[in-house]
Formats: sequence, C-alpha cells, structure tokens
Amino acid sequence: MNSAPQPNPDNLADETEVETRLWWGRELFLSGYSPPDACPETFDITGAARHLMFGPYIELTGGLWRATAELELCPDAARARLAVEWGSEPHYSSAMLEPGQAGLRTIALCHRIDRPQRMQLRLWLKKAAFHGTVSFVGVTVERLRLDSARCAGARI
Repeated sequence: MNSAPQPNPDNLADETEVETRLWWGRELFLSGYSPPDACPETFDITGAARHLMFGPYIELTGGLWRATAELELCPDAARARLAVEWGSEPHYSSAMLEPGQAGLRTIALCHRIDRPQRMQLRLWLKKAAFHGTVSFVGVTVERLRLDSARCAGARI
C-alpha cells in the first residue's frame, strides 16, 4: 500500500463516511498479458477482448469498501468498451465506462464483504479494439461507515 501520489480529491467520499483511505498505485498491479508482468504505465488496447490489468490481492477487513479507479484514455480508447470490476473471487461489483470523453476518467464501485478478503480491481477490454491507449493511474480504496455510507456514484 503506497502513500503517493495523492488521489484526486474530487473523487473521494465525504470525510464523515470514511473510516479508512488507501492509495494503491499502478506498481501494485499486474498486466493481463500472458504471463502476467508488472502493470505498464500505458496499455495498447489494440486486439481481442481481454483483461488489461488486475490485482493486487490485498486483504481487507469486512465492511463496505469503495474503489475509485483513475484512468487516462486517448480518444480511440474513450470509444472502446471498457469495464472495471472490484471485489474478490467469485463475487465482484462491476461497471462499464461510458464511451465518449478522452482524458482523465474515474469510475467508482462499492463492494461489501462479510469477512477479510483478498480484494482486486480488474480492468477489462470487453470488445476488440483497433486502436487506443489506456494509462492506469491507480485506485483510491475507502472503507465506508455502513450507517452513513451513500456510495454516491458507485455501484454496490
């Protein structure tokens, strides 16, 4: 678990809802290439549908956890069908990135676990792409208070 760089403050939950906040930088993740290797700074998404990156399988305690992933998309990648999944085997929360806008994009998902679990975030290319690059910046992981958590903008 890394403390730098700092997450984008516009994407964070209300402080009264957060019990724990962590930053998981790109260096903690693996590429979806075979065999898996360190997560590259930029992915060429040209090719078949596949996992682009996944990990880091860090154990989190039971509770409601929100993951806010930060991605940089080129114009071609902004039109691709990309999805993010957050959770642990075999249960994940997932969401598709809305196609359209290039640049820095964020997507937030919430996932509730009853006991400690090794959690991961996965980035999927859901349909073949002919061009494009994606840069994975990292993910802000927040344990939210169950009694006050709204998980605004996120899927549970």
